[in-house]
Amino acid sequence: MDPAYPIFCDAARVAGAFTCPPALIGLDRDGTLVPYAERPDEAVVDEPLRQLLKDLSAIGDTFVAVVSARSLTQLKIDFGDIDNIILAGNYGMEILYPGGTAIVCPEATRLRPQVRAAVQTITPLANSLTNCILEDHGLSACLHFQHSPDYELPKVHAAVAHIATQFESLQVRRQPTSYEILPNFSHGKGDALSAIETTVLGPQHRRPVFFAGDTEGDESAFAWVNARRGVSVKIGPQAQPSCAQYQLADPADLRQVLALMKKRFASTAR
Repeated sequence: MDPAYPIFCDAARVAGAFTCPPALIGLDRDGTLVPYAERPDEAVVDEPLRQLLKDLSAIGDTFVAVVSARSLTQLKIDFGDIDNIILAGNYGMEILYPGGTAIVCPEATRLRPQVRAAVQTITPLANSLTNCILEDHGLSACLHFQHSPDYELPKVHAAVAHIATQFESLQVRRQPTSYEILPNFSHGKGDALSAIETTVLGPQHRRPVFFAGDTEGDESAFAWVNARRGVSVKIGPQAQPSCAQYQLADPADLRQVLALMKKRFASTAR
């Protein structure tokens, strides 16, 4: 599907797009399930959301997967008490399946030392700047600068540019309020969903799939869902080009969608 503005709509229209329980409900974390906060550690998962995902994961033959830029370690803290959930951290470079089977991308494992070296290189600068936050996700890292004063931003940009030239095996991806430091190979959330589908569903299933996300990093997941004639939803108030089919204003609207899906398909619970 060519990129186009998604259709702004309400929760009922998105939930009503399903005629049967989806085989896979894929969900981004920050900005999608959980609103953004002043600091990353303040964007927490509350108990009602945890219970909602637990209820969805109990629907017969439906799998729930959280696919996030955050680390698998963080996702286990957030959602690890949900029996049937699939957790995919670092854009799906690490995936934990129900039952405890964990898969880590071999190329990401090989480049982990380079990510660690980059984090060690940039940590002193991050610590010296005002309100600059460096998150170490193990297989990747994220440098947040949205609350740094304008006069310090040139130092941030120069330091990240230095990382990009010093570590050729890594890539630096600019986001609106942060820089992501990632292994330099092609892997996105669409790849993660494809791997999850193969593992838990098999390529021959014919039931619909779903994914909701909010940034450019979710576009490969939207495209994957669209290719399978599923339902893709972008979260956020701004109209921006995306290959997602629908757009909801905020995470609260997405929770309404998930609650409606739970209510509609509860009769097929495991």
